[in-house]
Amino acid sequence: AHPLKTWLVFEVIGLFIGAFISGLLSGRTVVIVERGPRVSRNSRLALAFAGGMLMAIGADLARGCTSG
Repeated sequence: AHPLKTWLVFEVIGLFIGAFISGLLSGRTVVIVERGPRVSRNSRLALAFAGGMLMAIGADLARGCTSG
């Protein structure tokens, strides 16, 4: 069987969806981009995306996960 079709994957996905819906219904869901005093919002998002791409390239080069 394919590993992404196990019950645990669906349980974790359901957990995140349920938590998100609960946050929406209670009005506690807010999107915030934290940044420094001299960095714009778009610059922060671009740098975060670039950092994620570098992590993905590093994981590919190392043939595994760079985080652990």
